[in-house]
Amino acid sequence: MTKGLTGGTIPLLYGKKEITFNFSKLEVRDILLPFYPAPLDDIVKRIKYSLLFPISSLSFRLHFSPGDKVLILVSDITRNSGLDIFLPILIEELNSCGIPDKNIEILFTLGIHRALKEEEQLAILGKDIGSRIKAYNHNAWSDETVSPGITSRGNQIFLNRKIFEADKVVLTGTINFHYLAGFGGGRKSLLPGAAQYDSIIKFHLLSLYPEPGKGRHPKASAGILTDNPMHEEMEEVLDMVKPCFLLNTVMDSSKQIVEVFAGDPKEAFMKGCIYFLDHYAVRISGKTDIVIASCGGLPYDINFIQAHKSLEYSKNALKKGGVLVLLAQCSDGIGNNTFLNWFEHKNVEEFELALRKSFEVNGQTAYSTLMKAKEYKIILVSSLPKEVVEKMSITPATSIEEAMDIAFSITGSSCSAYVIPQAAKVLPYMVDR
Repeated sequence: MTKGLTGGTIPLLYGKKEITFNFSKLEVRDILLPFYPAPLDDIVKRIKYSLLFPISSLSFRLHFSPGDKVLILVSDITRNSGLDIFLPILIEELNSCGIPDKNIEILFTLGIHRALKEEEQLAILGKDIGSRIKAYNHNAWSDETVSPGITSRGNQIFLNRKIFEADKVVLTGTINFHYLAGFGGGRKSLLPGAAQYDSIIKFHLLSLYPEPGKGRHPKASAGILTDNPMHEEMEEVLDMVKPCFLLNTVMDSSKQIVEVFAGDPKEAFMKGCIYFLDHYAVRISGKTDIVIASCGGLPYDINFIQAHKSLEYSKNALKKGGVLVLLAQCSDGIGNNTFLNWFEHKNVEEFELALRKSFEVNGQTAYSTLMKAKEYKIILVSSLPKEVVEKMSITPATSIEEAMDIAFSITGSSCSAYVIPQAAKVLPYMVDR
């Protein structure tokens, strides 16, 4: 964090490109950055150590017997987890337990995201693993599911059949803030990652307050696990499935692994969340008139639905009625075919009623987008068509310079600002929160 800047430039990522932002006309109160630890000297050694001495668990190898059928759950293209580094190590460890390649399968936990193309799978897995181990896309609309039970909230859960055909299940992924479930990673591989569509819908409905008209549940928020109904639901599903092991990473802005959490799926994940909160939640002493945020480039700005997470976190640093400038290329477009249809509802109250009546996961994201667009002035620098951006009640801009001209026309030239170069990774919060 750098305080009291009155002039200069800073690079901001936009897709695969870097844009230079000149903030000489702004009183930048702070540049909000995560506190990245020093890079690990030997990441392979660190991963192997975490498998040998895991958190609240037997060593990785001790969970397996020769001939076991093992399913490894992995993230899709929107989440970089360092899979190319740790997956070969996991496969090698399993082979050493007497488990041949033919007994190991990989499931991409897509939730409702699009299926990965074969070349995308190979790019994630690497040529060696991709040619040796069978990999599958989870299909949320498939009937190839099994129900492990009903949660305490009365939701019957259906998960990918492969989870129950395996003798042992290993969860992998990366820990990040999640704007509804508190944190991504851990139990999220199962629900919503490997769940049937109806189960995913019921899960996301928990983001709304039980009583109609009250909007979002106050505890369904980034960085919050205690009393978060979505986290509690995922924990129940985790207890139903009982995966034998978890390996989650924490990544830096260069997409390098900075820490590894492995072991018991609940305990290792919780340790990782505490670590992530310590490094990526940034204290602020007050809110500003303008926030200039970059998602942090790919994959965080691959589409608008992914970029929305940066909007959600960045607003914490903004005064009510302030201006939020977001850089998000959105090279993959919106990210969902039905998302824009929800913006036929221009009134937040009307929108909530429609959402409760016919819930869609991306309808919830659209609802959250409209709530922010009504409370703040959002200016989006992206490759999306002008009419698409305007339909979301957001102001489009073709460059950071144009965006700032629009911002100054609203706030005037004498205003305070925060710059957030990696908004997908930073959660601003007030000191007295």
